[in-house]
Amino acid sequence: ASSPPPPAPAPPPPAPAFDRRMLRPREQPPLVSQPEPVKTALPNRSRPEMAHANPPAPRPARPVIVAGPVPLDHQPARITGRPSGSVFTGGTRSGTNQRPHHAPAGPARTEQPSQFARRHQRGPLSAILIGVVVGLCLVAAASGGIYYFMDQRGLLDKEPPRVSHDADYEQAMNFVKAGQYSFAIEKLRTLPPSARRDRRLAQIFFEQGNSIREQNTSGAIEAYRQAFQYYPANPEYGIRLGWEYYSLGRDMQADDPNQARVHLQSARQTFEAVLETHASNQQALLTLGHVAGALGDAVTQNNSYRRVIEIAADTPEALSARQHLRTLNFTP
Repeated sequence: ASSPPPPAPAPPPPAPAFDRRMLRPREQPPLVSQPEPVKTALPNRSRPEMAHANPPAPRPARPVIVAGPVPLDHQPARITGRPSGSVFTGGTRSGTNQRPHHAPAGPARTEQPSQFARRHQRGPLSAILIGVVVGLCLVAAASGGIYYFMDQRGLLDKEPPRVSHDADYEQAMNFVKAGQYSFAIEKLRTLPPSARRDRRLAQIFFEQGNSIREQNTSGAIEAYRQAFQYYPANPEYGIRLGWEYYSLGRDMQADDPNQARVHLQSARQTFEAVLETHASNQQALLTLGHVAGALGDAVTQNNSYRRVIEIAADTPEALSARQHLRTLNFTP
């Protein structure tokens, strides 16, 4: 006899139908937070009853709320205390009473700089100022190095130290008082050129010319010429030199007309040089008119006399100019 066939396997149980309730968040059992440490105050002698006061009871931790569907096999994890300032997505902070929060979408927050770091941050303006200061320091260092190198090589034109020559000037004036003009002139000529030296030399030459004017006309002319050359700013030196040329040429017209004309030309040039810097000097203009008349230049003579009258009409030079114009039949 044949054995009966084995029974057919049972069909698999049907899959459970999809239920939307599975997507709803379900409450999680409350988490047990760590108890806060008890802060015992130091005994206060003024208030002894405060030393044994009961500390406040720790507040219970708030439940964690998780957004989104929760799998059936989800088990809540205990979230312990985290360091202050850390980023977390749920739970509570141990030892604090802050409300739990969720991490925002996007990049994680970074730690804020400390107060020391914020105080010592350098902006673009600080960087520019530091660069300018460093650049100035480098330029100063380079300039100092160049100056030292040139100084060691002797390439710098240094001004010689100023030396007082008051004793030399005093000695020269003592020679002048004694009438020894040549010694005074030689003493001043040994000094370095300066405005003070040239002014003193011109004064000594002028006094020397005045002292020998009557005995030695040519020597006086040379002394006046030196005085006017050293210090042309004083018109008196040039006027005296031009007058000596004019007097010498006028006296030689009868004996030596050619040499007389040479002296008259020198006188004219001297007065014209004086008028270049002192155009309103009536004495120089009047004498220039005399010299021009001796040379036969009636136009320059007439213009010089009229110029003297235009500058000041009631001076002795203006009266002399009017008399010469009447003598020459010119209308003053």
